[in-house]
Amino acid sequence: MLVPGVGVRPFNFAHVFDKEASQEALYSAFAQNAVFCALNGFNACVLAYGQTGSGKTFSLFGPPGWLAGLQAGAGLASSGIVVRSVCDLLEAAQRMSDSGGARISVSAQYVQVYKEVVTCLGTGEKATLRAGGSHGSFTPIGAADVHIDSPEQLLDLLGRGEEYKRYGATAMNDRSSRAHTVLLLNLTHVRPSPADDAGAAGAGGEIVKSQLLLADLAGCEHINKSKVSGDARREAASINSGLLVLKKCISALNQEKSHVPF
Repeated sequence: MLVPGVGVRPFNFAHVFDKEASQEALYSAFAQNAVFCALNGFNACVLAYGQTGSGKTFSLFGPPGWLAGLQAGAGLASSGIVVRSVCDLLEAAQRMSDSGGARISVSAQYVQVYKEVVTCLGTGEKATLRAGGSHGSFTPIGAADVHIDSPEQLLDLLGRGEEYKRYGATAMNDRSSRAHTVLLLNLTHVRPSPADDAGAAGAGGEIVKSQLLLADLAGCEHINKSKVSGDARREAASINSGLLVLKKCISALNQEKSHVPF
C-alpha cells in the first residue's frame, strides 16, 4: 500500500478469502480452532476488526435478515461465526456426555460497549466489566447469564439483543454498528475422576472453566469520508479512540512488553 509521505508499506496476512468464499469456509479456517480451544478448557477470542462497511457483522452474524431466516428454519448456509460456534459447542458437549467424558454446560452473556458504557443486550441494563477472575476471565457484572442448551435459546437471546443494538447511517455504511458487540460464552467442564471411571456413585470430578468471546467491533472510519456530525461525530470519535487503545494492547502483547495497557 502506498502511504503518502511514507512510501510503500507491506501488509502481511495469514490468509485472504475471495468474494466467492462461503460462511462455512470462513468459519472452518478462521474461527473453529477457537471453539476447539474453549472445549479443551482454554480461553479463546475471535475479533472482527476493520473499516465500517467491510463485512464484520456479516461474518459474525450473517446477511441482513439472517435472524428471521434462522427462526423460520432456513438452516445454517448463510449463518456467521456466532451461530456456527454455538452449534458446534452444543454438539461437542452432547457427544462428550454421551461417551462418558466431560459434562459441559454453556451459558452466554451478550453485551455492547457504547461510548465507554457496557450494556447487557439481553435486558438493556447497564453492566460493569470486572477482570482477573479465578480463571483469568472477564465478568460483566450486571449482565444476564443465560443458560444455553439449544440453538433456539441462543436465537432468542440474539433476537432480544437486536432491540438494543446501536446502528446508524453514514456516508460509508447505511447500517453502521455504532457500538462494539460481544457474545461471551462461559463453559463449565466437569471432568470425570478416576473413581467415576470405576463406577463409584457420587464421586466428584475436576471442574474447569473456560470462555469463548466473539466480538463484532464497531467499524473505524475517517470522519471526512463518513460525513457524520453532532452525536454521530462523537460516536465515531469514541469508536476510533477505543480501537486505537486495542491496537496498543495487541502491539504490546505481540512485542512481549512487560506492561500491557489494558
